[in-house]
Amino acid sequence: MSNVNDRIDAGTRISGLTVGDLKKELEIWLDDMVIAMNGLTFYRFKQRDDKLLQMEFNQVVYLDDLGIVRIQHVD
Repeated sequence: MSNVNDRIDAGTRISGLTVGDLKKELEIWLDDMVIAMNGLTFYRFKQRDDKLLQMEFNQVVYLDDLGIVRIQHVD
């Protein structure tokens, strides 16, 4: 991916890409192609701040205290 932006927000490291970067990455693909999320189920986009858009899934993915990736399904 082209521009990955890192910022510190309330003591938590947030990594992401801009909406523009995502649009540019997707522009070469056909509109009817399905995007696989490796087992995650897309839920919605939610604006969290003036310049922060969060992609939400029906699962919560996080690093535990040992740095192990954990996934919990949200009902």
